[in-house]
Amino acid sequence: MEEYENEKGYQEIAHSPDEQNCSSVHLEPDQIESQSALHLSIIDVGSEKEDCKTDDLPVKDGGNQLYFLLLALIDRFISCDEHQKCAIALWIILTWCINAFKIAPILAITALTKGAGKTQVLTLISKLCYEPLSASNITAASLFRAIEKFKPTFLLDEFDTYLKQNEDMRGVINAGFESNGYVIRCDEDFTPVKFNVYCPKALAGIGKLPETIEDRSVVIQMCRKRTSDIKEKLRHADNEDFDSLKDLIANWAQENLEALSKARPEIPSQLSDRKQDCWESLLTIADQLGADVAIQARRAAIALSGKSNDEAPVFEEVLIATKVIFEKRGVDKISTADLIKFLCEDDEAPWKYFNNGRVITARQLAKLLKEFDITSKQTRFLNMTCKAYHLADFEGSFAKYLE
Repeated sequence: MEEYENEKGYQEIAHSPDEQNCSSVHLEPDQIESQSALHLSIIDVGSEKEDCKTDDLPVKDGGNQLYFLLLALIDRFISCDEHQKCAIALWIILTWCINAFKIAPILAITALTKGAGKTQVLTLISKLCYEPLSASNITAASLFRAIEKFKPTFLLDEFDTYLKQNEDMRGVINAGFESNGYVIRCDEDFTPVKFNVYCPKALAGIGKLPETIEDRSVVIQMCRKRTSDIKEKLRHADNEDFDSLKDLIANWAQENLEALSKARPEIPSQLSDRKQDCWESLLTIADQLGADVAIQARRAAIALSGKSNDEAPVFEEVLIATKVIFEKRGVDKISTADLIKFLCEDDEAPWKYFNNGRVITARQLAKLLKEFDITSKQTRFLNMTCKAYHLADFEGSFAKYLE
């Protein structure tokens, strides 16, 4: 049988004449101790860029084929890496079998700039998930009643606009992370009424999520695609492509619901306790789809949510770097241009390549520091006036976040 590459060749798998007999994984001995599910928690991701190849693993209820069809469809429209595609695909399937699980991880689609494809991802999800409920301007009261009544997949675009100052909305979203999550409100007779708010939720927006929501999320960090990376427009897509795949997902979910509810997957130790909660249902689905999918899913979990990824988010990283610069230079103010120059002196830091491979811009820096309510000011330097950052404006954030 001809071999196909999963991570780069899922379209070939999905449409190959051998698709009913795909696929097995060929890994080097130092990559994984065994193909048994018992060893999936100790994958060595040091060589994660090597492609997995398919051979003759039996397809479990068509699930393996279904997964690669879903990856192929995502790849037609969305520019993101293989780990992100894997997470998106598994999360879409999760929406159809959410009742098998006690935790519904939030899918958070974030970016630092506009035009990174966040809304495109959310729109694609809406075409494939179970009972999508899209809302960009909804109150918390409307949301928890809608979830109680419809049990939808809730999709919220522009979370940066609607969540920052809306504590009630954040409360509903956080409570819906677990199946026993409720909010309580009084009716017209002042009788307390419980509303169950458990459902899959996908959020898209610019910047940093509220910490409590990010903690409950699988985060997909988007960036603008290269001009050479050509993708199809969703508005031109044939709805039949989505409808037929939705039917396949629905059938697979129904057939595997009981098995999914009883499964207890091995979870990579590289994930924190909360991120293990987030990935448990996705890894359970991956195991049921097949051994090669299970391996890809664990690599994705480590790449997207591994402990090292949580150590220094980009907002905190720029704060740390700026603190070092102020201390090293021994000054109380630095022009924006000089701050960018000093940030980019470290070749291993992201700032030199932050702007799609180019130096971070003044606008991007301002947006990052705005998370800490720090802004630049017109400042006099000898014979010139320019925008600058003042040490006094950083001291509160230094004390709060770095000490």
